[in-house]
Amino acid sequence: MLAAMSSRGWSPLVAVLSLLTLAACGDDDVTPTQCRPGDHTTTVALHTRQRSQLLDVRAADAGLVALRDGDDPSCPWQVQAGSGTGAYELAITHERYAVAVACTDPSVNPVVRVFSRTVQDVAELTATCAARVDDTGAHAIGIEFDTSETPATFEGFLLDQTTERQLSAGAFTQITWQGRGGTYDLVVFGRTNLAAGAPDELLVIRDVLLDRDRIVDAHPATAAYVPFAPAGTMSAPEPLTLQTRYLTGRGTRAPLGIAFATDGATAGTFATWPAALVDPGDAYEQIAFTADATSSRLAQRFTLDPSNFTPALPPAFDPAASLTLGGDAPKLAHAALADAALYSLNCIASDHAVVYDVSATYHGPAASVVFPLPALPDELPAATRSFNGCTWEIVAAGSTHGLATELELANIGLIPGTPAQLAGTERWLSRRDLTAR
Repeated sequence: MLAAMSSRGWSPLVAVLSLLTLAACGDDDVTPTQCRPGDHTTTVALHTRQRSQLLDVRAADAGLVALRDGDDPSCPWQVQAGSGTGAYELAITHERYAVAVACTDPSVNPVVRVFSRTVQDVAELTATCAARVDDTGAHAIGIEFDTSETPATFEGFLLDQTTERQLSAGAFTQITWQGRGGTYDLVVFGRTNLAAGAPDELLVIRDVLLDRDRIVDAHPATAAYVPFAPAGTMSAPEPLTLQTRYLTGRGTRAPLGIAFATDGATAGTFATWPAALVDPGDAYEQIAFTADATSSRLAQRFTLDPSNFTPALPPAFDPAASLTLGGDAPKLAHAALADAALYSLNCIASDHAVVYDVSATYHGPAASVVFPLPALPDELPAATRSFNGCTWEIVAAGSTHGLATELELANIGLIPGTPAQLAGTERWLSRRDLTAR
């Protein structure tokens, strides 16, 4: 799925982006009659997962999963029973279908995701829900420093999390994360010459199995740090924000440099990963980003060679894009963006969110689209079916490998070697605020 984003920035990467999948009914040119079963059955596998305050992401049933098989508004939502494993087999007899996944854990605000797809899109869908869980039995993973004799500057990274840059002097410092299992890569930037400024060497501890507490000595004076390779450059002739990061094979992201625009152009440097610490599953990630008060655009690439980054930002949405609320569901009118793989319409309220995610195949190639989105299942609590208090945005995503790449991106950090498998992939996101009427 496309994560909700504000005009102040993106959470990439993206975070991320947890991809759910569903399809909807409705077309202004179709007169609904009756929803009849199709002649052929296609099985789509839906996997639902739970992400918590702990590191590991686990398979878990969602609060509600409902399938709408067909393209007609008369097609009913059918609640899908969970088995406690987060695995659902969806039997679809029409070309177009919808799946609604409701994340309703009481520890977090509820989120309903409705994703429109065709059976030609993908054979597997993945949805991730947030929750706060009991941490009994969790293990600690982290880094420690004894700076009683030698002060140090350091910053640690694990998956998308960071310790932030720390200065330690005359103390014993330990920073940890918690998890119930899994295998991880730890990255630490360090420097003992505090007068020289930013960290200039790094430590990589790979394949840390979290079957017990794992705390690593990461003091630059005693651990096996390696100096960064000579810096690379990144630039653009227009005012952008440019960033280069390193992705380890197990999904830890380490920022190597960021450049901001000055005088109408952008220029900066990034640290280069030392060759001695490169692993076959790793890749560089490079991002170009721009934003104004109502919109933002991002270009992203995965590569094994971070030189020659020439970012090409995606087109912006037409400011005339409009959203009409009425009845049970919103109606979206906008100009299609070339090469988009996904469209996402996000309702973001203080106490809940509703996300409509539509594949480009379902959306169709029309240059201008009036798209009636599906009504939400009646089985949902009323508060999660409300558009009250929503701010709205529309997001489009595209990539060199279409929808399949979007699904791969959702698994970075979960599948070893995924970053390297994505090398050569370019991806983009474009978003705009909408005013409902």
